[in-house]
Amino acid sequence: MKNIVALCGPSGVGKGYVKDLVLQRASVAVFEPVVITTRKERSDDGRNRRAGIAIADFQNEVELGTAILPHQPFGENAPYYAFDSDSFRHRNLLTEIHPLILEQFRATFSSEKLLVLAMTAEEDFLRGTILQRNPDAIDIGLRIANGALETNLISRGKKSGAIDQTFEITQDNRDEIQSKIAQIAIDWFSYGNI
Repeated sequence: MKNIVALCGPSGVGKGYVKDLVLQRASVAVFEPVVITTRKERSDDGRNRRAGIAIADFQNEVELGTAILPHQPFGENAPYYAFDSDSFRHRNLLTEIHPLILEQFRATFSSEKLLVLAMTAEEDFLRGTILQRNPDAIDIGLRIANGALETNLISRGKKSGAIDQTFEITQDNRDEIQSKIAQIAIDWFSYGNI
């Protein structure tokens, strides 16, 4: 049985920071599933991201089953995203998921030990962290608008049981709550390996 922790929340809420904490502190090997996307490759794309995939190639991978959970979170004309199915072969997996696919993700991994942790924050907090990370962000309006949509989807996911725990991140509690979320994930992986 696999141990999967999925982090959910809008851009700028701190999912990447929490992932880094878990990967640094976990006493067992934790892997990030590879995300496949048709969006342009960025300089900060790590080895867990295959970007710049042609739409025809992306659709072919979905048809072959090598790309799973395809979705288009930013609208009809925006890039597609999916997961490389082979990268879920590891025992301990830590990933981010868009709230748009919460139900699908939970159904796909229903036979695994799955924990979905969501983070939300006020618009001013998200705007500040996005601009701090990337002062030249030209798509900040889109990210903020999408953040409001994601927050609504998270609220619905919590009510439906697709999300296990939700945390509100603020400027005052950011370090404490993000460390707490990381520790919850670390414990999930540690106890799942006993």
